[in-house]
Amino acid sequence: MRRYFSWLPNFITLINLFSGSCAIVELFNERYNNVILFVIISLIADFLDGLIARALKAQSIIGKDLDSLADLISFGLLPSFILYHLAEQQEYSLWNYLCFSVVIFSALRLARFNHDTRQTYHFVGLPTPANALLTSSLLLFLIFEQPEISEHNIFLKWNSIIFSNIIYSTKMLRVWALLSSLFLILPVNLLSLKAPKYKISEIKHQLIFITGSILIFILFGHMSVFWIMIWYLIWSIIWYYIIL
Repeated sequence: MRRYFSWLPNFITLINLFSGSCAIVELFNERYNNVILFVIISLIADFLDGLIARALKAQSIIGKDLDSLADLISFGLLPSFILYHLAEQQEYSLWNYLCFSVVIFSALRLARFNHDTRQTYHFVGLPTPANALLTSSLLLFLIFEQPEISEHNIFLKWNSIIFSNIIYSTKMLRVWALLSSLFLILPVNLLSLKAPKYKISEIKHQLIFITGSILIFILFGHMSVFWIMIWYLIWSIIWYYIIL
């Protein structure tokens, strides 16, 4: 039975690639809701292809390489275009091409990941899907920001100030691109939701991360993605370099 469905993981990977490509088109048509929708589809597909490949015992070198190629578009090129698009809306400048450092360093990270045996139960450097989520949070702000509500909520007010200073500043967008590029290849251990054994003692650091993420969602709602990613970076560093 497995051999009849051995094509399924690669098909799901192609859905990831297709969704990432569609997201780029929707971005330049300024349909940001659709961009977020396609990003979510890509994330789900990226999660499922490996899961199903392992369940069917259908892992292959082609499948692994195809997954990286799809990720490069959905989680490397798309974030670059998001930053470039937002920068170009404020000011045309050749310096805006610095935003494409993200796709360059995503390619470097993905090429290394395919041959890095250390990254089984943790990541070394920021995973490209996490980086794409972080950058996509800028679009979430444009979609869901409600000034009349933010004015009366201290957390949303801070959120609004921070995001406004990033989105409406070409310099900050370029800095964002360079920092996220650096995090992609930084030799720092970061949390993975995978574990050798799913026992409380083995996954307590992951449970703390999930609990913190729920609290952040309660505080920030639709604006929580950015802060959850920041929490992810902070807790990973605390766990691997202070607690362990």
